[in-house]
Amino acid sequence: MTIARRTPSSSSRWMYRAIGFLSFFDRFSAAPMMVVFASQEGAPLATAAALLAGYSFAYALGQPLWGALGDRVGRIFALRLALCGSLVASVLSVVLDPMPLVFAARILAGIFVGGLFPTIMTITGDTVREGPERSREVSALQTTTALGTTAATVLAAAVASLASWRVVPAVAAAGFALTLWAVRPLHESARRATLTASRAAFSRWTLVLYVIGVLDGAVLLGVFSFIAPAITAGGVAPALAGIFTASYGIAIIVGAQINRRLIQLWPRTRTMFLGGIALVLAYALAATGATPALAAASALIGLSNAFFHAAVQTWATEVAPQARATTVSLFVFALFAGAALATSTIAPMAEHGYGTVFLISTFAAVVLTGGATWAYSFWERERSTPQTMHSDTPK
Repeated sequence: MTIARRTPSSSSRWMYRAIGFLSFFDRFSAAPMMVVFASQEGAPLATAAALLAGYSFAYALGQPLWGALGDRVGRIFALRLALCGSLVASVLSVVLDPMPLVFAARILAGIFVGGLFPTIMTITGDTVREGPERSREVSALQTTTALGTTAATVLAAAVASLASWRVVPAVAAAGFALTLWAVRPLHESARRATLTASRAAFSRWTLVLYVIGVLDGAVLLGVFSFIAPAITAGGVAPALAGIFTASYGIAIIVGAQINRRLIQLWPRTRTMFLGGIALVLAYALAATGATPALAAASALIGLSNAFFHAAVQTWATEVAPQARATTVSLFVFALFAGAALATSTIAPMAEHGYGTVFLISTFAAVVLTGGATWAYSFWERERSTPQTMHSDTPK
């Protein structure tokens, strides 16, 4: 696929960041609202949990479809469609009353909201120059998505309990309407991919990246969800446990700002390795079971997200430019698959205590750090070798 690079304006970049904020706000607002939803609707907690599971399942399964759509008909078209669907699904979540229809509306939201972040990541890969500039923009996107996550975690349950759970999707709907209006002037950043070019999303290195994505999702996202329950198991009230784990979002924001400066001085393998070490240290601390150690672990996992995960995400935009949308979407799908696999595997183990869970996670973090850093450095050398050979050839 031939990329028609257009450096995005400052307003366009802020618009993409706003979309990233909204997508993570909508995605992470469901979990803290489960108890409030069950109480206000007079439904069992299991029904609220099923609603969250249905949303997450739809979010993950839609990823390959959004990738193929972006590569075949255009990224901006896919973005507009995802925003339009997210708006409709959010409005339906506000106005529909019977539980089966609410369930259908939230599944619809999962499908369309799931298309937002991979699409803006793909557009970033199309329009921002590869290297430190792209890494900085990915870090900026991470900052706004972390703000969306933090806002959802801290505010969603509070707002829902004071008013109604339907206020939260109403706020999201307003945001989707504004950004849908804002994307009107955008033009496609790349030509459509051919079927042959789309096969690049299944090359040797993209498959390696997807395996790393599964492990990344399992260790970074899946295991992290058990930090708050581990704090609660130590006798801390659930509300306070949420405050302790809020250090995760704050650490992402701070770490992303530091990372934007380091990537101008360090090679990506070094920032990737630094983030991996933070992840290893986080779970080693969490294995002690002490509340201060678990709070510190939450912050270290946030730093790992800002350094390690950002580096792997940026790699996903580079590894197969001919089929960038498909590759990024499959990478995101791998992340969610890994997170879901970890959650389902750890839940039975956690009933017997969290120490063993975090010890195993420490070992898995070592494997992830070493494997991802080695794979990226090998890919980078392999990619640069033909260019070096070509430049040395007499003309």
